[in-house]
Amino acid sequence: MKRKFLLGVLLLATPARGADEKFALRGKELTLHERGARGGRPALVASGDGGWVHLAPQLAEQLAGAGFFVVGLDSKQYLSAFTSGQKTLTPDDVKADFKTLLEHTIQGSAHRPLLVGVSEGAGLLVLAGGDPAVQALAQGVIACGLGDKNELGWRFRDSIIYITKGVPDEPTFSVLEIVDRVSPLPLLVLQSTHDEFVPPQELRTIFDKAREPKRLRLIEAADHRISDNQQELRKQVLLGIAWIDAQLQGRTP
Repeated sequence: MKRKFLLGVLLLATPARGADEKFALRGKELTLHERGARGGRPALVASGDGGWVHLAPQLAEQLAGAGFFVVGLDSKQYLSAFTSGQKTLTPDDVKADFKTLLEHTIQGSAHRPLLVGVSEGAGLLVLAGGDPAVQALAQGVIACGLGDKNELGWRFRDSIIYITKGVPDEPTFSVLEIVDRVSPLPLLVLQSTHDEFVPPQELRTIFDKAREPKRLRLIEAADHRISDNQQELRKQVLLGIAWIDAQLQGRTP
């Protein structure tokens, strides 16, 4: 009964608006998109490399409407800020940066934060989630639209991938090579049945490599961002949060 009530809250609540905040990260100014009231259950939401549009802000607002305090990261802005000449982010940079972002997110809360990522943001959170320092802070990872190759830099020229559906000409890291390190954090993967960026076999190989606790839910949808089945996505996010909670309590709902 409690889970059904919470599901109704998430699906029906008015999206909670919030303020955008300037945040200094290693000398670079980023815009963090905060939703909900600080002190609520925290969540860090990282967007895809298209910027703070579509799925990431939608999830952030729905979570905030259900009582979460959400800090949203524009992954495109984050990558761009640390790309100059031949210099881009390194995997160690990402781990340290997300630890800093988590420390900012949990201020004023007694709860461990959820990590929620979309596409490139999902890859970045899997990379960060394999770091023991991040694991000490976080509760679990929810990855929407997770693929294998994820970039560590971004330039304007990389926008061509929106047409080619390929990978930017930047240094990358492989989720397949690191996804097993996310454990013991619970990993929930939510994916469209018709993802134009991530072939089904690529997703299955990644998920098979991940270690328990893990959960995969395929959502019947027409594209990578699940644009035509948002209600089912929101439902699966909340059910996934309940599953993550249960893993930490040593039981499965």
